Amino acid sequence: LGWRPTVGFPELVERMVPFGQNPLKSKKGQYFMADNTLSFWFPHVHGKRNPPTEGEACAFLGRRFEFFCRRFFEGHLEGRGERIIHLGKWWGAIEKEKGKFEQRDIDLVVETDKAFYFGECRWSNKKMGKPALALLSETASAAFPGVKKPVKFALFSKSGFSLPEEKGLLLFDA
Repeated sequence: LGWRPTVGFPELVERMVPFGQNPLKSKKGQYFMADNTLSFWFPHVHGKRNPPTEGEACAFLGRRFEFFCRRFFEGHLEGRGERIIHLGKWWGAIEKEKGKFEQRDIDLVVETDKAFYFGECRWSNKKMGKPALALLSETASAAFPGVKKPVKFALFSKSGFSLPEEKGLLLFDA
């Protein structure tokens, strides 16, 4: 499904490639520790004299929140009877203006037999609102032009939302 382990030790290290790329051929792979304890221990505890700061802990939780949301959403869609064809994350450059590019990412990209879902995950004390949805929509349109299936958006937030749920938009809080 794209974000699942493809090489190495699947219980320790996983490799992820941008959504839509072949995991066996892509050179844009990113490796990460699959285990939460080890993922936290080595950069924040092992060999350190001081405990991790609140900012370091929040940054770690934000990165792991994306993985949790991806797995949660996979179960949510299967519970609704949608068959997942491809699931992952996308990152790369989009053209903002002619000749001007900007690096962006989409935390969650899912193609099912019925629709395409694009999702944003935020571990923040601020509520998510229209700016986050507008940025996600702009990035999805630029990265995936000409999608033939219905497009839906999913927002995941630690602190809730300042916009109402509407058709084509799913909201999930912690």
